[in-house]
Amino acid sequence: MRYIACDASRPYPSGAADPGTDLVPPGTPFGVGAALAIPRHPNALPFDAATRRQAVDRWRTHRRAGASPTWEQVVAAEAMRILITMLSNDPRPHYFHQSNLVSSQVGESEDGALLCELIDAVLDRYRRAVSGMPIAQPTFGEVGDLIRDRTAWGAACAAGTVTAYREAPGVRIENRSGAGLRVPLTGTVAGSWYGPTRSGWILAEPGETFIALETTPAAAPDGAELVTGSYG
Repeated sequence: MRYIACDASRPYPSGAADPGTDLVPPGTPFGVGAALAIPRHPNALPFDAATRRQAVDRWRTHRRAGASPTWEQVVAAEAMRILITMLSNDPRPHYFHQSNLVSSQVGESEDGALLCELIDAVLDRYRRAVSGMPIAQPTFGEVGDLIRDRTAWGAACAAGTVTAYREAPGVRIENRSGAGLRVPLTGTVAGSWYGPTRSGWILAEPGETFIALETTPAAAPDGAELVTGSYG
């Protein structure tokens, strides 16, 4: 097992079942044996809500401040929060509950389950904010791989064992560590197209120095699509 899921809103013990250990901050990936725990974003649709009335009641109970919102206000606020996450290059997925998929009841939504209404609101906001850029759904394993790559890259930069800078005709990369390292690149021949821009990761072997050639927006193929995303 390489990846397991956890809740991004909660801290977790950093040691094995020891209440005296320090806590991993909410939203931070952490190791569980050989596996990596991937934080998933919670949402405003409670686990015990299947109708609009129940969702609004749980919202009011949990927050206990301000006037009671309408269902439309709950959806609008949550849809905007999810959209911001999608557009912030955050690969961590969201999680929902089976109760949010219960078909609408008499006097409730005519559009379907609560989750369907929320997703429709998110997609509507996305289409109004972003033109011509499709959404892709990375698998849980792909999200885990990306988080591992980002963590390793950040550690290498902090340790000073890798450098990457522009040098004609591309980006010069030098990996001085004793392990292979995946390097994030934008505007080079590495990775896949998202609209007019190509981006992705390229492997730098231990002790390797090389130049990743630049590409140009004009080289982007028609219909190029997004290959990673943050909504799940």
